[in-house]
Amino acid sequence: MNSTQVKEDAQEAAAVLPKTNVLPWDLILIYVLLKSFQGEGRLSFLFSIQNLMWIPIAQHVTLNIQVTMLNFVYLISLWHFSDCNRLE
Repeated sequence: MNSTQVKEDAQEAAAVLPKTNVLPWDLILIYVLLKSFQGEGRLSFLFSIQNLMWIPIAQHVTLNIQVTMLNFVYLISLWHFSDCNRLE
């Protein structure tokens, strides 16, 4: 193949292809969405959703532990004072 033949083939191929300057936004958005799901550690979309869902659970557990510990301290105090009153 000589250079003129290559130029003619390129011109024929260019004539067949549509001449649009439109970006494939649907493919770009799908790519960005999939990359956000993949993520790296804290950049992941799923990691963010998990953290948002975990906040009420963590608050509930912390509150229950605090209430249980406070009840335990009150019971110890009452038990101690009840023993002191018996000794007098």
